[in-house]
Amino acid sequence: IGAQRLDELLRAWFEAHAFQSVTTEQFRDWLQVWLRERAPGQVDLDRVDEWLYRPGLPAFAELRHSEVLTKIDGQRKEWLAGRLPLDALPVGDCSVYQWQHFLDGMPFDLPRERAAQLDRAFQLSRSGNAEIVFSWLLVAIRARYEPAQQRLEHFLVSIGRRKLIRPLYEALMKTDDGRVFARRNYAQARPGYHPIAVATLDPIVYGTRVP
Repeated sequence: IGAQRLDELLRAWFEAHAFQSVTTEQFRDWLQVWLRERAPGQVDLDRVDEWLYRPGLPAFAELRHSEVLTKIDGQRKEWLAGRLPLDALPVGDCSVYQWQHFLDGMPFDLPRERAAQLDRAFQLSRSGNAEIVFSWLLVAIRARYEPAQQRLEHFLVSIGRRKLIRPLYEALMKTDDGRVFARRNYAQARPGYHPIAVATLDPIVYGTRVP
């Protein structure tokens, strides 16, 4: 239906349902009426149901290709192969999403010294952006890069979003040293977490829910 019409749809949905709890079926019913009135004949509800009820992306989804992210993939590959120095990376103009993509593509077995090179060059442990720090700390945990532990400890205590802390605890629990760190830190952070986060993290850290 186009970006402008989609913006209208989203605005109408939020204005009509602000501060309410709704079900998927209620959304579908509302969407059917809105589309009939504002975009008649443009959207097949069978396709809507593919988005709502089936796993994965629908076969008809238009996948976008990013030349910028493809270039970052190539730069990461060249650096990992030792063919590109870190100071050749155009980091000055990188967005948060580009940094995330660069870090999220790092191999799980990245050597500790390579992680240290990244931190020294870009001061990743000092970043003020939670999304970048999250991606970096996952790299640091997997590389067992100890200098990032202080930032990791502060991050786990000060950030409560499950999206940003659950993968970190999961990664920590995969090694003996990581488990000790995770349980010590979790005991400190747990009282400040939302009950939903606690219900998610207790089985990860303790192996069961704690009453």
